[in-house]
Amino acid sequence: MQDLFKSRRIDSRRAASAPGFTLVELLVVIAIIATLIGLLLPAVQSAREAARRSSCQNNIKQIGTAAHVHTSARKHFPTAGTGTYDLFFSPKSGMARAGWAFQILPYMEDESLHSLAVTIDNPYSASPSLGNIVVMEVSIAAYKCPSRSGRTSEPTSYGDVYHMIDYAGAMTGEGFSIDQCFTDSPSQRAELDAERDRVWGGIITKAGACLRPRGASQYWQAWSRVAPSKVKDGTSKTILVMEKAVDGANPSPKCSGQWYWTDCPGWIGNADWPTMRLVGTGQKTSGGAYAPPPSFAIPRSDSQPRGTGNNSWVENAFGSPHSSMVAAFGDASVRTINFNIDPGVLYRLGARNDGEVVGSLD
Repeated sequence: MQDLFKSRRIDSRRAASAPGFTLVELLVVIAIIATLIGLLLPAVQSAREAARRSSCQNNIKQIGTAAHVHTSARKHFPTAGTGTYDLFFSPKSGMARAGWAFQILPYMEDESLHSLAVTIDNPYSASPSLGNIVVMEVSIAAYKCPSRSGRTSEPTSYGDVYHMIDYAGAMTGEGFSIDQCFTDSPSQRAELDAERDRVWGGIITKAGACLRPRGASQYWQAWSRVAPSKVKDGTSKTILVMEKAVDGANPSPKCSGQWYWTDCPGWIGNADWPTMRLVGTGQKTSGGAYAPPPSFAIPRSDSQPRGTGNNSWVENAFGSPHSSMVAAFGDASVRTINFNIDPGVLYRLGARNDGEVVGSLD
């Protein structure tokens, strides 16, 4: 028994004399852990951003593939639709009025949404099948780059929240007439034909049926759609859809009251800025060179100042939250385009039949 007590006293003395961590040692350990976290955090953030960039590229690939299947099925590329004032889903005169992002839904495994929208035929009418929301409030994951945090509009005055789109088709010029696509006036007809040649020289063009006149019940067929045979420069050499610039000051635009035309009403938009952006002016000088495009046709990243002129929200260009832009071409191939691309080269990539083919982007 004495040996047992003796053994316990020895163990107690050993426990009492066992060294512990001093305050200095604890601070050193904490500092080492903090340093390791500081070293690892940028790597984790970089890996996450790489995953987001990959997702953006996959979105572009999915869009290009869906447009390619649409073209094979319907013998023409999706169109920009008609003017925003005529934003309805059912076709008229056999031609679509809604834009390309709506037209390719059946080829993106969203045929049920497409069919429902055509049945409703009113973008501002809520549907019980959608949980009593309007079509523009449906989020299409493939139309959003995760690096931009899934942008939506601010709630409208009537409570709707529209989902944005981060990709756009290519227009070759600026200055189009939103509200017209048919007229009996010879002078206005000539003006609209000039718009067609100047603005809609890409693969995705303003086309379809439009009201004559605005607000009437009678529809007239407007400009024709683009078949692959009309892409004289080659579908593999012409941009179909690319990442677009957005107004960094207003990532959640207002879609009532002060209407932000460059983003509203989101992915459902037709022949207007939300789903179409500029590659340049498309005007040639007498010497054959391309005139410098306006500043808003120059690509930009989200780190650059937003807007042009006195309107800080105007953003008509292509751009990206990443170090370069990703584009789907007419043959569904995906290529990367740098921000420092020559504006004339960018224009030639967007124009389907200007006769000046860009051989390589490398």
